[in-house]
Amino acid sequence: MMGEKEQTAASESEAGEKSGAHHLPELTFLDVAKLHFEKPGPDTPVRVTVEGDRSYLRVSARAAFPLTDRVSYIELYDGADKQIGMIRSMESLPSEQRAVLQTEIDRRYFTPTITAILSVKREFGSYTWDVVTDRGEMTFTVRSIREDIDLLANDRFRIKDIEGRFYEVPDAKRLPATSRKIFWELL
Repeated sequence: MMGEKEQTAASESEAGEKSGAHHLPELTFLDVAKLHFEKPGPDTPVRVTVEGDRSYLRVSARAAFPLTDRVSYIELYDGADKQIGMIRSMESLPSEQRAVLQTEIDRRYFTPTITAILSVKREFGSYTWDVVTDRGEMTFTVRSIREDIDLLANDRFRIKDIEGRFYEVPDAKRLPATSRKIFWELL
C-alpha cells in the first residue's frame, strides 16, 4: 500500500504528464573506475566503454560550467546526443584517460574568431564555410543557417558547425566588404 508521500508524488507525476509539463532527465554520475576512453585516430571521435554496461563509439563531452570550470562536472553524450552520464571530476581519471577527455573538452570549447569569409557553398542541404580566423584559415560545415547561427548582441554572432564547435563573428559590420556581403546574403 502506498504511503501519503508516494500517493502525492504519483499524483503530481500524473498531473505533470497530463499537462505536458517537462521534467528534467535524471542525472547519472558515472564511476570513473569503470570508464575507459580512447581516440583511435586524429579524425575519429572519442569512444568510451563503461565496464559492465556498453561501449559508445561516438562520444561528446560538455562541461557544466565551461567558462569557469572545464574539469569538474563533465557531461558525456552518445552519438544520438543522449546523455550517458556525468563525471564529477576529470582529475580522478588516470592520466592517459584524462588526456583523451581533456582533448575533447578543448576541442569543443575552441572558439576561433572569424576575421574574413572567403566563401560559403551550399552542398547537400548543408553549408561549407571557408574562412580566415584569428587562428588561421579553416573550413567547416553548418547544417542550418537558421538554427546554427545565433545573434548574441549587436552584430555579434556565434556559429555552430556539425561537430558542435563554435566560431564567433564579434562584429559583422567590421568584416571586409566581400565577407560582409557573403554573410548578410546568408542571413
